[in-house]
Amino acid sequence: MRETCGVCNQTMEPRYVPDSVYPNMGHFACVYCGSMVTRENPSQSASRPGTRSTRDLILITVVATPVVVAIIAIALYLL
Repeated sequence: MRETCGVCNQTMEPRYVPDSVYPNMGHFACVYCGSMVTRENPSQSASRPGTRSTRDLILITVVATPVVVAIIAIALYLL
């Protein structure tokens, strides 16, 4: 489906750019200027920012918590 870019006003078929962590949560980009293109049909939209931020928050919590606890434990051990 052809879309019009809101930045450069070119009509093109947007290119799908997958996210590095969640490939199904990517976005569509203009092939001319690279800006993010919003699809007119919501069923074709690939990015859902609400779900993405929740998953990122869970990932950061699961990874960051053990690292912070380990750093505190090492600091207390060395004192």
